[in-house]
Amino acid sequence: MSNQYGIDSKVLLNVVYDKTKDILYVGSNDKGIYEVRLDKIIDYSPFDGSSVIDFENFDKRKFLLHNRGVTILDSNKEILKTISLSEFKNVEQAYLNKGNNIINKQGVESRDFELNFNIKADGIVFYEMVKHINSFWIGSNIGIFEINSLGKIINYVPKHSLKFGFSSNDKFIETITYAGVRVYDDIYKLKSKHYSKFEKNTPQYIVQILSNKDKTYLLSVFNGLYVYHKNQFQSYLADEIWKEKKFKHITINDKVQLILAAEFGNVFIVEDSKTFKVLKKINKNKLVGKTILFLEAYKDCILIGTEKGMNIYQNGVFRLIDQALGLKDCNFTTSQIFKNQLWLGTEKGFYTVDLDKLLKEQITVLGIAISKIAVNNIPIDKFNYKWFKYTSNKLVRDYQQNSFSIDFIPKGYPFPEKLKFRYRLKSNNRWSPYSDKANLFFPYLPYGDYLVEVEVFDSNAGKSTIFKLLDICVEPPFWFTWWFISLIILFITSLVFYIINRKRNIAKDKAYKEKQVVEAKFEALSNKMNPHFIYNALNSIQAYVGSNDERNSSLYISEFAGLMRKTLKNSPKQTITIKDEVEYLKSYIFIENMRFKGRNSREFYIDPLIDAATLEVYPTLLQPFVENVFVHAFDESHPFPKLKISFEILESKILECKIIDNGKGLNTRKQSKFHVSRGIALARERILLLQPANVDPIKIEMTENDGTTVTIRLLF
Repeated sequence: MSNQYGIDSKVLLNVVYDKTKDILYVGSNDKGIYEVRLDKIIDYSPFDGSSVIDFENFDKRKFLLHNRGVTILDSNKEILKTISLSEFKNVEQAYLNKGNNIINKQGVESRDFELNFNIKADGIVFYEMVKHINSFWIGSNIGIFEINSLGKIINYVPKHSLKFGFSSNDKFIETITYAGVRVYDDIYKLKSKHYSKFEKNTPQYIVQILSNKDKTYLLSVFNGLYVYHKNQFQSYLADEIWKEKKFKHITINDKVQLILAAEFGNVFIVEDSKTFKVLKKINKNKLVGKTILFLEAYKDCILIGTEKGMNIYQNGVFRLIDQALGLKDCNFTTSQIFKNQLWLGTEKGFYTVDLDKLLKEQITVLGIAISKIAVNNIPIDKFNYKWFKYTSNKLVRDYQQNSFSIDFIPKGYPFPEKLKFRYRLKSNNRWSPYSDKANLFFPYLPYGDYLVEVEVFDSNAGKSTIFKLLDICVEPPFWFTWWFISLIILFITSLVFYIINRKRNIAKDKAYKEKQVVEAKFEALSNKMNPHFIYNALNSIQAYVGSNDERNSSLYISEFAGLMRKTLKNSPKQTITIKDEVEYLKSYIFIENMRFKGRNSREFYIDPLIDAATLEVYPTLLQPFVENVFVHAFDESHPFPKLKISFEILESKILECKIIDNGKGLNTRKQSKFHVSRGIALARERILLLQPANVDPIKIEMTENDGTTVTIRLLF
């Protein structure tokens, strides 16, 4: 009896029976307490340690194919008859003794799977048992046998097929490993049609055959789903009806829909009556276990066996029946449903499961209670407990006592090992990962209010229930209380208002004074540059007068007078338009070009995006650089002196002014280093006074004997 109920201890102490739950508690000296359910939901039969291969039934009798032969059981699982291995061997020998042409009857398509008639009785290996009408067909490594309902071997077929079956129109289908399929109109006379493996629709690597209405389905472990319909095979994979390739199990539910599964893959519910359609896919990640060992359907449930137990899928909810509920051996070899009973074969006996009892609504956890609380690793006082349970639903501690350890126990549930727990501290928090430990640890909680909720998942009932476990209040330090914070806010607000107001007044005064200083400096710099230009111009007039050139002297003086008027007009201004600046530079270049007898060409370019009549620059800003061109860049030996002045708009509101010449370049720079540096310094200082953010406004690029480019960038 101990083995029957999974009790493996040899030192038993006492037995207690709970008649309300129909549970027997057996105490042991070395392995704790066993909980034995006597309601017969799951019943185990050791069956003398035999490895069960297949089940079938006839009326109330069950036919069991196992490694020692075939056994017939009555409705009480009592043995009525056993067909031994020797009897199978004798039938094979009797067939051989008749002198039949075995080679022709076997076929020559697959030499690898020819029958070996020298195999002894104890070397027989059975593959499967298929029920057809009132007889049972058994496949083995010595041939195929037919047994009638009385348990007598009535026919022998010398065929070695790992998988065979009958079509919906009663034709015998023999799968030939590596060599296609044979379909027999008359299996007794071995009249058949062979389908070559080289045809795309010929089934190959078949692991299961099932008939549904007028179609027969053949499952391939590599080539997907095949169907035999109207005496023709069709490959759903080859015809691109369904791209799934690997299958191991197939069954039919109460809606006459197909349910298919791969050994290591997903489970599919399929409709294939008129048109093919995948109705639902059950992801393998939802199952407990990695290897699917059997697949059955009962009412609206799908039963999926794995190495971890039996997964029950019902309307999107999963349950797990495992060792805790009586399935001690989950190494399943076969399965069959007879009425409301599920028969499961293993390598050491079989189980029978009452599906109606198993699938009824299960009792789950009624509640949870706190059995222990520790704060900062110190258990709280015992007066907080009554009958070993914490009596309050709230716990208040100050900010220095903020690490909590909480042990809890489920109430009113017979299978605590089937429970998993997860928690959250606030309703808007994410749930923690599931754990099978009934303990929570919250280290160093910040001050605040926490509502500890625990979700209990019962894998037996397939249900999750949320319980409110405890309210935890961690009080803040006094400097985080509302009255202290309000006082600090009021003080800081007053101080900030005072500082801002004071800084605003200081900033206004400072800005006014800085404006006056900038205007004064700008005017001083402009006045400093203008005399410098006038001095250079008078030198040029003196040169003309000294050479008694009356005509050019008069023209120069006239142009110079006009230029002086423009200089006097622009000097008081901080900015002038680009149009005025260009007119000013044209007058100046005309005067300077007289020294070169008009040989110097000049070019002005204004970006089309620039409105020269409105966009403004600083007056006489470019004049010192143009002057340097005439003084230092060109001499009388230069063949084609050229000057180009451009104004362009860059991104980020930058005006770029360029003075480009093709003069002496670097040599000129070395000869007049001090003079040019002084002019650059004055121009840069003027720009920085009004544009402090313009850090590097002037750049000079020199190429020896190939001219100089001055780039001035202004913000606008």
